[in-house]
Amino acid sequence: MRPESDAWRIADVFDRVEVITGRLSEPDGLAGLLCDFKPDVVYHLGWFGSRRADHDDPRQLAENITDALELVELAANARATTWIGLGSQAEYGPTDRRT
Repeated sequence: MRPESDAWRIADVFDRVEVITGRLSEPDGLAGLLCDFKPDVVYHLGWFGSRRADHDDPRQLAENITDALELVELAANARATTWIGLGSQAEYGPTDRRT
């Protein structure tokens, strides 16, 4: 979870999960934390661009794809057996029409 995140949407599950704070753009800081924890499952909810102002930002595709792939690799190195990515639709990039 990003350090500045407001986690109100997932606060009710904090007693059942291990939240690792960091930035996907700084994977070296997450690697040790994941390996120390040895998760079975890694959930990725940290997509860039979910705010309305970011919907047409082209960085969404580059950052989201790069960060997601990096997290998959970190999860595999930590011996996680399952990786789950959750999102809305914004992380898929700009669109010129309603889909």
